[in-house]
Amino acid sequence: MIIEMNLGVIVMPIVDGNSFIYTVKPGDTLYSIASNIGGTVPLLVEANAIYPPVTDPYLIFPGQILVITTPGNRQVNHIVSTGEALYEIANRYATSVDSILGINPHITNPNLIYQNQVLQVPALIYLVEPGDTFANIAQRFGISTSTLFEANRNRPGLAPDVIYPGYQLIIPVPM
Repeated sequence: MIIEMNLGVIVMPIVDGNSFIYTVKPGDTLYSIASNIGGTVPLLVEANAIYPPVTDPYLIFPGQILVITTPGNRQVNHIVSTGEALYEIANRYATSVDSILGINPHITNPNLIYQNQVLQVPALIYLVEPGDTFANIAQRFGISTSTLFEANRNRPGLAPDVIYPGYQLIIPVPM
């Protein structure tokens, strides 16, 4: 992604590919998640900082949110977990139910979504670079740090005061 500004062109490390936001379920392993969605275990580990000193290596827990990227178009998809409602998903990505319905025309009843249903969401996946801070990333994208933190809530290895190069942050895109 290239963002033009008055002083020139700034190139930002936006992850290319088809990204999925996945909630870990009981019994999941990194291998089973990668196998089912199409990513690889090393990419899952790097993208979600599932390594020392951030976390125990390869250790995930039910309820954690993982980013998985596979080859394809630059698109971010949310995989619906048990009990989620469309308004909760819209809230996570700082958007409205109407916006999510607009980019997911296959949803005929906004009150009826299913576990494991894949919904496109208005977001980007940003690859953290050395020197980045949570605050300067939020500022760069014109969102608040609380909006950025909400989009990444329950992610392993996430703390607003420390982020690691190679970590993939979910960035809500205002619609």
